[in-house]
Amino acid sequence: MNQSIQTFLDYLILTRKFSALTGRSYQHDLTIYFRFLHNQSWLFDAVGVKEARAFLAHQVRLGLKPITIKRRVATLKHFYQYQVNQEIMALNPFALVRTPKVSKPLPTGADEAMMQELLQPKNEAMTILMMRDLAMVELMYGSGLRASEVVQLTMQDVQLPQRMLRVTGKGQKQRLIPLTKICQASILRYLKDSRPILVQGIQDFQLTNRVFLNHRGLPLTVRGLEYILQQLSHRTGLGRHLHPHQLRHSFATQLLDNGADLRTIQELLGHATINTTQIYTHVSKEALQKEYRLAHPRATIKK
Repeated sequence: MNQSIQTFLDYLILTRKFSALTGRSYQHDLTIYFRFLHNQSWLFDAVGVKEARAFLAHQVRLGLKPITIKRRVATLKHFYQYQVNQEIMALNPFALVRTPKVSKPLPTGADEAMMQELLQPKNEAMTILMMRDLAMVELMYGSGLRASEVVQLTMQDVQLPQRMLRVTGKGQKQRLIPLTKICQASILRYLKDSRPILVQGIQDFQLTNRVFLNHRGLPLTVRGLEYILQQLSHRTGLGRHLHPHQLRHSFATQLLDNGADLRTIQELLGHATINTTQIYTHVSKEALQKEYRLAHPRATIKK
């Protein structure tokens, strides 16, 4: 690997505490960029705005999606800003490069009726795995955690008497999240009646310190959590698969609909900026317009 790329990746992962997955995404984009430079016989530290725009035009000609091009340019802006900060370069050639506009689809969540079906299974014996599954769903729906945050929870993060969680989010930033009383009871039942059975025979403390475990007593993965939600959706007859992020969307939009302010929701979700949280105001506006069109006699033009 190019030494300049490796040094930058080490900075991201070791200093900035970026995840390994994010590091691989940066590496992929930078490898493509350096291959382009090699084909043009350009040195990365001699690139100016003209060459930066030439790379952008090359990506557009390849027919890549705007969101992919936007991500690659963001990677390169970050990479070159690091070079400026290290006094390797005087200016960031990508600082003034404008990327294609990307239309963001509004997030979709699970409505209350769907959640009622998920959280109140009918005529089923409560197995140890069902206790775990319902505790996770209650947690994501009631506290807005990301899937990665759920599977990374340790026993020390759970403060049940206080109904609080210590959550480690993106960039290793920690925040405290309250639990609903129903979620508190659901997690307590799982920890008392289900988890001790799952950990039987597992000796490694580091393996068993995670709150949520798979059927073999090992830490649950994000993919495993997604699979569990798919199976739970199928078992309750929802007709479509439910993704973990939909529970997070439902948490945010229902808080907003019931009067919570954006700053509070930002803190609970662990968003770095309020701009990310503001997308939920658009979701609520859509719901408002829908209700208005249905309820007001002159809201629509009759044919």
